[in-house]
Amino acid sequence: MFAKTLKDDKLKKWKEGVFMGIEERNWENLATHPSLRNPAPRPRLDYWTDYLNDSHVERHTKAYHTNPFVGVHAHKFLEYLRKAETRGKGRKLLYAKSVSVVQSSGTGKSRLLMEVGKQIFTLPICLRGEGEPGYPPPDLPVVRYFAAIPKDNDLSISAEAKIACFLSAAHSVMLFYLRSLQALHNFDGQQLLAHWHGLIESESDIPNYRSEFFEEVVRLANNLKERATVAINPGTSPKRQSIPPGYISAKPSRRCYDDIVGDSTKNLMDFLSSLGQDMAVMYFDEAQNLDVLFWVILRLVHNQPLSANMWYTFMGTKSHITYYSPRPANMLSLRLRNEVEELLLPYIALGFDQQVIAKKKAPAEVVSMADLRTIEHLCQYGRPMWSALLPEVEEGELVALAALKLTCANPSGFDPRNKDHVFAVLSQRLCLDAVLTGSEAVELADRSITHHMRLLTGFSTRSEHFYTHSPSEPVLALGSAELLYESHYNLGFALKTLASDLCSGGLVEKGTWGELAARTLLLIARDVSHLAQARWKYLLQPLPLFDLLKNLFGHNNWMFPYEVEFSKAFGNAHVNFTHWMVTRDPMPECPNMHFLANLWARGAALQCCPNQVSIDFVIPLYIGSVTGTDRFDPLCLSAIAGQVKFKEAADKQAGFAIRPIGIPRDRHEPLPYLALLLELGNDSNYRESKSKILSTPSEPVTEALYSTLVDRWEAATALAKVAESGISQGEINNIRWEMDRYNRYSVFIRGASAETYGILKTMGIEKEFATLLQMTTPLPDSEDREIQHMLPLNRLVSESGYTEWMLDYGWEKDDQDVVMRGPY
Repeated sequence: MFAKTLKDDKLKKWKEGVFMGIEERNWENLATHPSLRNPAPRPRLDYWTDYLNDSHVERHTKAYHTNPFVGVHAHKFLEYLRKAETRGKGRKLLYAKSVSVVQSSGTGKSRLLMEVGKQIFTLPICLRGEGEPGYPPPDLPVVRYFAAIPKDNDLSISAEAKIACFLSAAHSVMLFYLRSLQALHNFDGQQLLAHWHGLIESESDIPNYRSEFFEEVVRLANNLKERATVAINPGTSPKRQSIPPGYISAKPSRRCYDDIVGDSTKNLMDFLSSLGQDMAVMYFDEAQNLDVLFWVILRLVHNQPLSANMWYTFMGTKSHITYYSPRPANMLSLRLRNEVEELLLPYIALGFDQQVIAKKKAPAEVVSMADLRTIEHLCQYGRPMWSALLPEVEEGELVALAALKLTCANPSGFDPRNKDHVFAVLSQRLCLDAVLTGSEAVELADRSITHHMRLLTGFSTRSEHFYTHSPSEPVLALGSAELLYESHYNLGFALKTLASDLCSGGLVEKGTWGELAARTLLLIARDVSHLAQARWKYLLQPLPLFDLLKNLFGHNNWMFPYEVEFSKAFGNAHVNFTHWMVTRDPMPECPNMHFLANLWARGAALQCCPNQVSIDFVIPLYIGSVTGTDRFDPLCLSAIAGQVKFKEAADKQAGFAIRPIGIPRDRHEPLPYLALLLELGNDSNYRESKSKILSTPSEPVTEALYSTLVDRWEAATALAKVAESGISQGEINNIRWEMDRYNRYSVFIRGASAETYGILKTMGIEKEFATLLQMTTPLPDSEDREIQHMLPLNRLVSESGYTEWMLDYGWEKDDQDVVMRGPY
């Protein structure tokens, strides 16, 4: 019946695909048939196409920019500039008082500078293209002025002169307006700053104030340009490809600055200094529209004296990272070969997790299960855009917007054969990282930041390399899930692209332990229960542990013959993860209850660091009622402690070595935990079960036994520190092993085929999965607290930005009743 709907040319290809599938067992041609590969887009994509073309964008982004600012990032940004200003006093080390603010979409670049304008005088300029949606709207007089300047030669002296005229005019008109406002209202410095910010940065009570300001600037710039053309007498500017021998671009640039810009800048800064202001900032939003004029501006303001503390800031999302942070070899147009000056590295430490971090100042929060499964709750994690948009955008629209952002608003939606799309979408759920040594991988990472929501987290010395990361953002994880399962074929093609183009192509870093494959298996088993429309709503619901394992294996026989024991222990256990996080630090033996509580609340499972002893991952388990009105009780949390092996020989000790590391255990009544071993490289059967799955229940537990073991362990540990106590480490380890075995249930699995993992057959991804038994882990070593917020749980360090987002959810029992020792 389906074939009858196809036209002749497509019907022929359809028949060829069927024939090849039957005769050669190769179904790829059929799977890639156009009628299957590109299903009709859902109505929500059509909605967002309309959304991008009307006033919704401006209304929603306006709400984002006008919501209260949360965090100290504006103060940190000014500290960054002042630190650069004082560096190397008496010797000019900076090429210019210029800095680029670079980060992916929604991290608050524009909002940061708007907040900076409350502390110092700023002059904002938005170069958004005429007619483009977004907020703030373009400053059209300036946009048109710069559009009229040719962008075909970064050594153009006439372009430099026109920009010099604009800068001079902007400083002069700003000075005139400020003096007029001060005289009219008799303002002091702080009053004038607040009034100016209200007029130029925010919605002004005076209609068109900002537009009229820039019209005046452009009028003056055009007048200066007519006079300056003769004074500078540029003649024919040199071309980049044919620079005359001995030509020094700094000479005409110096003359241009001194003749046109110098006095106006000095006059403005002298006036601001009289008000007690030590700094001012002119910033260009959507600076990518400057193109090569960006370099012309830098060369021009390079001539600004050290005494003039006017800073020039550039922001733009959709432009190459290396454009704003060039390698030294690419900077010859800016400076002389013998100079030691350098551009200030881009500022990247913008807001992340600040909504939930701000809650730490409040008392311990008591929440219900229903509270934790709302979009409003999840929006407090990640970039500030989500929480700011939520009042203006319905929940389903917000998830659709997240999906749209991951594909850079591609009108055709998610393309599972597109490396950029696949890297963006899978990174949000599986924690992928790129190899940053090859040029293709660098370009992939660059595009992932500028177009696909990945974060920029650092630069190497002298900007030879930059580092990226896709941290835990629950809203983006939900958007990613929507895209992966929008078509029945998306998942398989996405995994094939990951394996063939990203992993095999050397674009994603490879490991040897199979953690990436394990993460993929468990995540898909979590997803498969919710493949209906609006699946994001179902992913907000906790999933019974038995459903997860049934999806994973394709049956419930994994418990045989201990169905009664496992059902008694985990019949009311649930998982709640929608994505993975990765940490670089070893897990503490016994963290406090906040650790698992915050993983659950964030909807995350944790991949441990490569050198972690005993376990490779932790998935929180909630053992108790998860109905909406029930209180979320951290004391009901246990976990799956997982180990992954990828060796041909069976590892008979690995499963028994799995310990409840990272799982707080009540001294009197420790909850059961599940030890899960995935031996992906070995296909043999377990001798005990005569199958590839070996399940073992806990030995019977008795009242007070665990408390007695803890007492013995603590006493032995204390005695071992005393000389000649006679207590050996072996004795201590034996007691520890008895503690670990208490209420411990285990499931050991061998193999990596659909015979073991039925989920592979269910989803039709056996072949794609076979190439994913590799993983990636490296991350930059960054100590900046603001950047640490972008890497939640990357390091398990007390009082650090990595863990600052974690809240106190409270519990009723006394702390002494819980066996816990940890930094959180």
